[in-house]
Amino acid sequence: MWWLWLIPAGVLLALLARVIVLRQQAGHWKIAAFDVCRDLLAGSLLYGLLAPPVGLCVVLLVSMLAHGEFHPAALLMGALLSWVGGLLPALACGALAGIARPWLPRWPGTLACVLLGAALGAVWFIGLGWSSGSLRSSVVPALSGAIGALAVSLYHLRHN
Repeated sequence: MWWLWLIPAGVLLALLARVIVLRQQAGHWKIAAFDVCRDLLAGSLLYGLLAPPVGLCVVLLVSMLAHGEFHPAALLMGALLSWVGGLLPALACGALAGIARPWLPRWPGTLACVLLGAALGAVWFIGLGWSSGSLRSSVVPALSGAIGALAVSLYHLRHN
């Protein structure tokens, strides 16, 4: 879908907005740009590496326990395959969380990251055509995005 390009465009616009806003405070636009890029890369790497496997494994574990079964191999495969569908939304969530980090207090910022992770996970899943067109089919990506964003944002926003 063409509208999936709005995700990276939104990240770039947020990056540009933070450079413009913090340019006067930093003293020069190059210093502000360096700070923004550092926060963007740190957030992207942290969320991109940790959020997809954590989120999907928690959803799988709860589903397994609800059905009275436990399959460690399924958890391992879920952790490994979680990056297939969850890497790009997690990178975008981490980039936006990194860019907005100075303005995100710990608990409201964590809630914002959870909502953003859920929205990006569901939108990405629907946009790629992996869903049946209903909102019910995007519940697992939304839950795994929200749980992964919650786990990572608790660490990422701790020192804010």
